[in-house]
Amino acid sequence: MRIGTLSLAALAAAALVGCAPMTPRDMHPDISKARKCSATDCAPLEVTVNENVVTHTCEPVVDDLQFTGADGERTVHWRITTPGYEFSKEHYKFAIFVKSNPEDKFNGASTSGATLSLRFKHKSTPSLKWYAYVLTVRRADGTFCETPDPWLIS
Repeated sequence: MRIGTLSLAALAAAALVGCAPMTPRDMHPDISKARKCSATDCAPLEVTVNENVVTHTCEPVVDDLQFTGADGERTVHWRITTPGYEFSKEHYKFAIFVKSNPEDKFNGASTSGATLSLRFKHKSTPSLKWYAYVLTVRRADGTFCETPDPWLIS
C-alpha cells in the first residue's frame, strides 16, 4: 500500500511540474547561437536548402538574428545560397510573414529571386522581444518548400 501511494504521489508531482508556466527562454532557441546585428544594414543571413530526395521535399535552414546596439531602423537581408531556389513572390504566400508584428515594427519587404530584404524599427528594451517569422522558398519549377520558423530578437 505504501509503494502504491508513493508512486501516485510521484506521478502527481511530475504532472504538476509539466504544467508549470513556461518562461520566454523555454519557448525560444538558444540565443547564444543567434547571429548579432548592430549595424543599420545587417549582413545577409545565408539560407541553405536541404533537399530530401526520398520524400521530394525541401527545407530552408537559416540562423536566428538578434538586433543589438543603438535604437533605429535596420534592414535585414536574406540570401539563398543553394542553387535552384528562390523566395516566393506570390501574394498569397509571400517570401516572408512575420507572425507577431506589434506596432508595425516590420515593413518594406522586397524580394528579387534569391534575395530578400525587410526593414525593422529596432528599440532596445530591458527584456528581449522575440518575433517569429516564416520564410517561403520555392524551387525553380514553382513548387514550395517546407516553411521554417526562425526568430528575430530585439
